[in-house]
Amino acid sequence: MENLNNILVHLFNNYPNSKELSFSRVMKLLFLIDWKYAITKFERLTNLNWTLNQFGPYNSSILDIMDNSNDFEIKRIVNEDNKNIVLINFLEKGEYDLKAETKHTIEFVINHCSKMSWSELNNLVNSTFPIIRGKINSELNLIELAKEYKNIKE
Repeated sequence: MENLNNILVHLFNNYPNSKELSFSRVMKLLFLIDWKYAITKFERLTNLNWTLNQFGPYNSSILDIMDNSNDFEIKRIVNEDNKNIVLINFLEKGEYDLKAETKHTIEFVINHCSKMSWSELNNLVNSTFPIIRGKINSELNLIELAKEYKNIKE
């Protein structure tokens, strides 16, 4: 498994206009990176345990990891609609070592998703096998779902 902070740094270093990445978009992209790796390698890329909630795949530890990282500055604000907003400031301190296949997976997701609108990205995530098969408030076991997906495709 790779270090999540290192994956996030690579994502931010390679994403066009990374200053525009919202926390929600980062969450969706990380899910797609994890899922792509799972269906390619049948292994876990990260130690994230994804839960399906009403907004899609979710993991509460991502924000904590970014908050405790020297590579990110996290600000929490309440907007005029009284909604909590998370702002991410990537401090661009450098790059960390990642396996070639990890970089390839991250860059594959970036290349396919960076030009997508929010609704297009949401539609893509919601059309993935784990989301279609998952139940709200349940954990998504990406490796088991990847094996199930492979058996359906064959």
